[in-house]
Amino acid sequence: MKVDSRRFYAEKMGEIVSDRLDKSFVDLMNYDFTARMEQKLDQIAEGDAAWTNV
Repeated sequence: MKVDSRRFYAEKMGEIVSDRLDKSFVDLMNYDFTARMEQKLDQIAEGDAAWTNV
């Protein structure tokens, strides 16, 4: 990652790592999965859900 004029740009190694993560951890890199997991974690933090159910 490099910064130029207050903008972030991925470097080649970052692109390689991102591609490998996408292929190896499909669920974790999926935006919908991540959003649902964040909602569940919020429910646990608020006491509305048990962590054992997640």
